[in-house]
Amino acid sequence: MLTGWAGGTGAAVVQLPAVTLPAVADAEAAPASAGEDCAGFSLPELLAALAAYSVLLTVALHLFPALHRGAEGAIRQLQLMRQLDLYALNMVKDLRRAGFSPQGKAGRALWIGRYLREPAGSCLVVGYAYYARSDASGHLVTATFGYRLRRGALETQRDVSDCQGGGWEKVFNSDELTVTRLQFTALAGGALRIHLAATARRRPDIGYAVTQVVARRNL
Repeated sequence: MLTGWAGGTGAAVVQLPAVTLPAVADAEAAPASAGEDCAGFSLPELLAALAAYSVLLTVALHLFPALHRGAEGAIRQLQLMRQLDLYALNMVKDLRRAGFSPQGKAGRALWIGRYLREPAGSCLVVGYAYYARSDASGHLVTATFGYRLRRGALETQRDVSDCQGGGWEKVFNSDELTVTRLQFTALAGGALRIHLAATARRRPDIGYAVTQVVARRNL
């Protein structure tokens, strides 16, 4: 720092050293450099991402109905199997009892026929005697039970003598399944084969068939 005298006034003059300020351009350059690292997607990149998303969405929309249909079909298949298996076992029970009578008065034990224009062997009537559970005196009851195919339905009736006539009741709901085959075949040694097949009403591609061979106990 330099000092001097102002002419004639007697006052001291003080001279300060020069101060160098940083360049403004350098201070403003830093944010621009940082901004380059935080830049977003370019337009081509954004369009490519949207195109890929559209493809994935289209595939998902086509795949979901197929998966849903497959799951629904599997459930319907299991239901169909359960219905046919259970009722086939019910017919097996009657066939094993066919001709049973402690007193030898069971009447007609078994008869295979058909209803009108249905295939041969698509109807069965079995007869046997049993003790009524509600009768404490042990009264013996003789009854017949019929099973027949009629217009895509399995029907049953009690106390029938043949495969014709009305009053038979449908075993399954016709809105759920269609019985495509009911066949009773007599085998050697008094055995009998039952073949029952059906398809889902609204899904003909879903079907199931069950076959049972029954050895008659009362020949």
